[in-house]
Amino acid sequence: MGSIFQLSTSVLGTLTVIVGLVMLLLGGQLIEVFPILKKISFTLPKNLHKILGIKDKSEAEYSHKNSVIMGALTFFLPCGFTQAMQLYAMSTGNPISGALTMGVFALGTAPGLLGVGGLTSVIKGSGIRLFFKTAGVVVIALAFFNLSNGFNLMGINASTFTLNKTTDSTIQDPNVKLVNGVQEVRMTQISSGYTPNKFTIKKGIPVKWIITSKDDRSCASSIVSQKLGIRASLQLGENIFNFTPTETGTINFSCSHKFRTSIRLGSY
Repeated sequence: MGSIFQLSTSVLGTLTVIVGLVMLLLGGQLIEVFPILKKISFTLPKNLHKILGIKDKSEAEYSHKNSVIMGALTFFLPCGFTQAMQLYAMSTGNPISGALTMGVFALGTAPGLLGVGGLTSVIKGSGIRLFFKTAGVVVIALAFFNLSNGFNLMGINASTFTLNKTTDSTIQDPNVKLVNGVQEVRMTQISSGYTPNKFTIKKGIPVKWIITSKDDRSCASSIVSQKLGIRASLQLGENIFNFTPTETGTINFSCSHKFRTSIRLGSY
């Protein structure tokens, strides 16, 4: 589905913001500061609930089979962490990559989920309240992280290529060189992000953007720039993008999830 219905950066950003809001709500319910939030809940549609026989299974006598089925069905409940990974899996447009992504995610979160389940069965009284309040604070922090990522993908508060309004005839950014009349911008991509991640270039002069990828298996290898019409998966080695800035301002670019970067454009 992801290969057919490729999500635009705006849609991906909007969905990421929605995920962040869901996480913010769940975190708020855990810390119990605003009782009104307890009235808001997410459940599967009644018809789907009935078709899957969830009520019958939940009320049935305990069995390993029913436990496995119920556990598997929770995967489809709204969860900010899972939804974020589902969006990434869909954006790959590849069923194998998507399956591997979700499989590794399931394996990676299993110890944490088992640990949380074990702790809640051991901790009693006031300790359990403190535990859930702490978990709520962590979820809220991650919610703001997701919101920031979503706004970044939507082009809000993202860092940029910036065009400065100056009459200086030379390019002042040390990371930008003028080679045969073309502005050559070099950037390195590793698993933790981009180096450097901000540039200042001139309006009206062609740009050759050279990105050297040293890790094509990380989130940072998926780069997007809505304004430049770039959405690509970086390959190991040099990846080249050519464009000519036509107006002053900023050109936002980032990885598809979190690393904010920028180009500053100016009418030199």
